[in-house]
Amino acid sequence: MSPLWVTDGDDWQTLDTTPFPSEGALHDRVEEAPHLLPLSGDPQVIILGREVQLGPGRADLLAVEPNGRPVLIEVKLKGSNEAKRAIIGQVLSYAAFLRGLSVEDLESTILAPHLAKREYESIRHAVVSNYQAGQLDEAAFDQALADCLSKGRFRLVLVLDDAPPELVRVVGYLEAISGDVAIDLITVSSYEIGGQQVLVPERIEPDASSWVAPSGVSAPTKSYSVAGWQDFADSIADAPAENRPDLTRLLEWAKGLASKGYVKLSTSHGSGRLTLVPALKGHGAGLVTIWNDDGKAYISVWRSVFERLAPISLLKIQDAISPQTVGQGTTVTDFSEATLRLFEEAHAEATAPADTVIVAASEAYREYKQLSAYICQTDRSFRGEITRLGFYADREIKPELPRILARRRDVLIVVEPANDLLASADAIDRKLGRLIADLVKEGSDRIGQKQQVFLLSAPGDPETLTLLHAIKNDGHSAWVQAHRYVKAHVLQSGISVTSEITGLTA
Repeated sequence: MSPLWVTDGDDWQTLDTTPFPSEGALHDRVEEAPHLLPLSGDPQVIILGREVQLGPGRADLLAVEPNGRPVLIEVKLKGSNEAKRAIIGQVLSYAAFLRGLSVEDLESTILAPHLAKREYESIRHAVVSNYQAGQLDEAAFDQALADCLSKGRFRLVLVLDDAPPELVRVVGYLEAISGDVAIDLITVSSYEIGGQQVLVPERIEPDASSWVAPSGVSAPTKSYSVAGWQDFADSIADAPAENRPDLTRLLEWAKGLASKGYVKLSTSHGSGRLTLVPALKGHGAGLVTIWNDDGKAYISVWRSVFERLAPISLLKIQDAISPQTVGQGTTVTDFSEATLRLFEEAHAEATAPADTVIVAASEAYREYKQLSAYICQTDRSFRGEITRLGFYADREIKPELPRILARRRDVLIVVEPANDLLASADAIDRKLGRLIADLVKEGSDRIGQKQQVFLLSAPGDPETLTLLHAIKNDGHSAWVQAHRYVKAHVLQSGISVTSEITGLTA
């Protein structure tokens, strides 16, 4: 891939990549946001299971497209070129095991615990729960999935930190000779910019001239999508006159969301219906879908997205539409100004920047409980808009989320400045002076060094948010390596494990 360039104001230099700490770390990113992968045809991918037993081995991720095609995703990092070439054998062996299975065997024998963990009743239920472009033809999906399994029509996705030339040639050869299998070779580079992780995924095209498009896999929805809102607007003219005001009102409301930067609009064409999809930027999904269903207007609400991205607004909307309940795909026909304002507030909540940084360090958590501060190296970069800080230790996010009272760089940990600060008329200076004095008194190994200091509200202080319980890491790798950003209200929403904050962090 082309390098990333950064400037210090005087000169431009290439930015060095930051290695992934483990394959599990990249597994986590792909599992929580598969839409980041630049797959051929840009399909939606719904994750069904992780570390799925297929014969003697375990597939890293098993997923499915709304057209019924199963997707096998394998990740390989930090290995030799020989080890990376072996990824082809792995993914082909999993595909060979899947070929010929019935949908019933796949669901009941192989995927049952994985579907249960994700609260899906079946593969079809997983797709219906995540498909926002329109109404899925469920019978057609079931048949397409059965056909793909029977004939081995799969998508194979290989995700690596870099692709050796021999692997690229092998993938090109397989693409050229196979009309039923789509193969995506993806490299992912990681950078740290401004204290946050930046991923740059790139699809490697072995030889575009030799590629043969996979045949026999068509969307059971018989729909297609186009960017923008114009097609939806054009369709309003064909609706019954009494329904046009509602459709126009919803269109203008959605355009308003787009103008504020909350969403990107697209229109999906189906049989007798069009849907306007306001997808949240950076998430590949939306809170709602707007329908023109044979001239009738309504909104579908996607509860799972609300739960992840706008849990506070979800409660307000539930109260507003009571006694109707907000379920997955619930339709709403109340287009009053008050209701649409609640939905707009939900989009603002979902797209608001993270306000809390979670740092990884068990020693730092102990220090916070003792000193009401977080101390780190001076050159460590954090976003300026954060207002709270939390701690990840012992494979859990600790329950205290103290408010950041002050942040000072280049604090020299010696006695003389401490005495001057203690005599200051400024309350923050006095707090900083007491902290330095305490560090000197306890003989800290930081004495004589410059440090970056966050002064924090104390445990039990009214300024400190305290969760009902610690949030356990249920992932395979550390949830955070250095620091990670999240929204405080999401952590307060009652979640118990880190997978429930998928899509909310950076």
